[in-house]
Amino acid sequence: MLKRTQLFIGIFCISCLIFFIRNPDAFFNPVFYAEDGRSYVGPILSHGFFPALFEARADYLVLGNIVITGIAILINQLIFGSNVLNLPQIIAITSYSFLAFVAALPILLLHQKLRMRYLILLALAVSFFPLGGSDFEVIGRILNLGYAFVYLAFILIAYRNIRLEQGDTKQNIWIFLGLDICIWVCAATNPVVFMLQPIAYFPYLKKVWKKGSSWQSIFRDRTFLSLIGLSTVLCIQLFFMLASRNSYTGGLDSSWTPASLIEMVLARSILYPVIYPFYRYMNDVFTVLLLIAVVALFIKFANPKNYEMYWAGVYSLAIFSLLAVVFRPGLTSLLNGYSTTWPDRYYYGQNLLSIFLVVLLVQDIASCFLKRSMQLGVLTIAFVVLLSGANQASSYGNIERHAGNLRQIGTFEQNLMQAVARQSFINEEWQPAADGKFVFVPIYPTTPPWAMMLPRHIAEQSTQVEPVANIANPSALQNVSPLGNGGYQVTDKDPGIRYDLQLFQLNGTDADILGFDFACLGSSVAPQASAPTLEIYWGSKSFGGPDEQSVIRFVAPNGPVRIPLDTSARWHQAHHLRSLRIDVQNPEVCPAFSVKNAQLLKRTPER
Repeated sequence: MLKRTQLFIGIFCISCLIFFIRNPDAFFNPVFYAEDGRSYVGPILSHGFFPALFEARADYLVLGNIVITGIAILINQLIFGSNVLNLPQIIAITSYSFLAFVAALPILLLHQKLRMRYLILLALAVSFFPLGGSDFEVIGRILNLGYAFVYLAFILIAYRNIRLEQGDTKQNIWIFLGLDICIWVCAATNPVVFMLQPIAYFPYLKKVWKKGSSWQSIFRDRTFLSLIGLSTVLCIQLFFMLASRNSYTGGLDSSWTPASLIEMVLARSILYPVIYPFYRYMNDVFTVLLLIAVVALFIKFANPKNYEMYWAGVYSLAIFSLLAVVFRPGLTSLLNGYSTTWPDRYYYGQNLLSIFLVVLLVQDIASCFLKRSMQLGVLTIAFVVLLSGANQASSYGNIERHAGNLRQIGTFEQNLMQAVARQSFINEEWQPAADGKFVFVPIYPTTPPWAMMLPRHIAEQSTQVEPVANIANPSALQNVSPLGNGGYQVTDKDPGIRYDLQLFQLNGTDADILGFDFACLGSSVAPQASAPTLEIYWGSKSFGGPDEQSVIRFVAPNGPVRIPLDTSARWHQAHHLRSLRIDVQNPEVCPAFSVKNAQLLKRTPER
């Protein structure tokens, strides 16, 4: 047991590192994405855990997402108090950790069905499960973790059945109660888990049909009563979910495209983990032939002792895929003859189940060979097949696949500081109000624009600053002419204004934020498009510059601007700051601009 626990911890840490490497942007570019901010963090901080739970979605609960968010908020409070500026990074770490936990959990629970080398293969394959261009929407986020809860529920139910097979029904009832509660959490996160309940009843039916046990003895079994209680709760929950579905119009509920059914159900949902490196070369004929080949391998090599596990996995995978077609038929219209896999996030739950079944079959195939070298050969082939696309496991740095790397409106800290500086206060109905108790904060994605609501007192406490240096008067102008009152007319390319910092004798650690009032003047472009991209360059004795290694870029709409310079390691490590320059990167949208009240600020957030 100690060895398994040590291996679990080791694989968990390795998996955490893998998920971090797959999408480090969630940590290094701290932003809130979609429901993470609007439906989870904002409501929990504004109204509390339970209101957020029941308001996150109108059609079903997302308990697991809310619990993970709550854990991240609790960790943030323990470390940073009421300061939420680091919360996006805490959420990223929590997301990496949850996915790693799901990947490593079979090492603890399924060691009686899979030998250790195959459990390691399973954990690594799950850590590298293919996501294409959707990785930045899953890894390091919380909003799309719900699909992993189906796989998690499958693992928990499989472990429950294994314990029943061992006759462990009397002395450890609390373990079964704990398992059933965890399964309920999974079902209260993803409704597909409701349909996995028959798997949990199979051991009891087996006792009656094959072993001749009476129903009276089954109903005296406390583990069975626990399962009945779980099913009762789920039936009640399912009733309310179905009753509320008519009041909710979700995405991807358009009519389905019959021509894409084979691709969606067989290729994209079931076979994808082994074909994704060459997916674009597939077609329906190859898909059907490959599935026949897999079935033939199962008939030839599957161990009868594992038939129940295969049945449970195939049933779970079939139900998951069928429900995806029924409730998200619009997914079929997004597929286009094996030329695209987007949106990948809707399929990775099925893919995790497929990976498990493949690894189980690999073990059975290897067991049919007596020579150890042959067994290792089968295992090696499985490693190559399942991990052959690992070099495609991350879209980080690929702007075409990574939605522009989420840089359009800056980090969460930038947007929160500017929201407070501009007094973007709202009431509970999201209406502007000078005395509003909440702050309207833009988040990602930006098309269409998303936003989150934060309590005003938390926002203000997190963004408290004190002035360090007043640098209001520029020391030099670059390709601009003064208009008076802080205004400047662009005269050539690369326009900007320069400030001399040498008199202040500052290091980067002495000032965290640059603040000023900005306005774009005389632009003929539509107001929404006229917000230019500004560039903040600086020079120091330690690093020289200004240069491209010492720059921060951001979109600057009119009004107060607050730029956290210390998010750049180069600023934070700079000694003897010499100069700071504000450039307009795209003067064609802003031929004249004004910069007033420039000053360097230091954070003084309350804990």
